[in-house]
Amino acid sequence: SCFSSAFPSSGIRGGGRFNQVGHNERSATAGVSAAIRPGILVEAHAVAGGSDDERGWGVAARVGATAEERGVVMGTPSYMSPEIAAGRADTADARSDVFALGVILYEVLTGTRPFRGDSAVGIIQAVSSTTPVDPRKVSRQVPRELAAICMKALSKDPAGRYPTAREFAADLRDYRNFLPITAAQPT
Repeated sequence: SCFSSAFPSSGIRGGGRFNQVGHNERSATAGVSAAIRPGILVEAHAVAGGSDDERGWGVAARVGATAEERGVVMGTPSYMSPEIAAGRADTADARSDVFALGVILYEVLTGTRPFRGDSAVGIIQAVSSTTPVDPRKVSRQVPRELAAICMKALSKDPAGRYPTAREFAADLRDYRNFLPITAAQPT
């Protein structure tokens, strides 16, 4: 996984299987951050004809581009933000990419996806209407701060997410360095 690249574990916060989470946040977020400039959105998509597990990043498109300008928009249901899942792709921005990164972090922390369904439609409905179970309820070993960072990235409301992948990465970096994080922590 992009969040758990092999790095020395000494001095890294969290211990156990979480000692590497956040250590190389750049590998997960740098590509997204670099591609995102004002007016650009990186779209997640599935490999044509592939399963939900065959995922990748789509071509960057100008925000506000028409369907003809952007081509066929494909999405991987498990990684779609609620606004895209609800058919409001025209409102998507960098926070939609933060949501997808939050899904990946959730998978790393818990070993499971935050949204489930029996079909693509079922997953899209779950993304649109259900709040993921707090990672700490799935695994008691998940540090409170990482759960807070993850849940902020998975906010249904884009305004509640990190505005950019860089800010998401900054909170992961602050966690790793024993600094305060910006994500509100549950009590």
